[in-house]
Amino acid sequence: MKLDLNAKYCLILIDIIRSSKLNEETREILFADLGKRLEDLNRNLSPAPVLKLSINYGDEIAGLFSTPVSFYSIVENLRRLFPGKKSFRFVACTGKIGFMSEDITQVGGEVFKHAGELMAQLKKTNHFVNGPLKILFSTRL
Repeated sequence: MKLDLNAKYCLILIDIIRSSKLNEETREILFADLGKRLEDLNRNLSPAPVLKLSINYGDEIAGLFSTPVSFYSIVENLRRLFPGKKSFRFVACTGKIGFMSEDITQVGGEVFKHAGELMAQLKKTNHFVNGPLKILFSTRL
């Protein structure tokens, strides 16, 4: 799908809390498994992401969609990979992109700015999802 600078997109941004504190071996295994899970999700999501769910900036996962999808199901699917091991925080918002690129880290724009602001608020207040999935996320849809 070709990106359109005038269209609004939906972004999900997921942060794996304290993953940088894992030892190197555990982190390698965890992120290899996570990469495989993201590949499966990208193949099976409907509608498919405009820019696939991928690991960015070390321990964040981002995906861009043309329409709202079941973000809860994405997070819940990823959480099954880490039962009782890790917590997540995530935001979902809509907005325009700033640059057309196949690399999600290069796209930018208001949707990423809003998501970054919301994620910073969650980190500042130390909100996260642990245990049964609860509404402990911010959204600007």
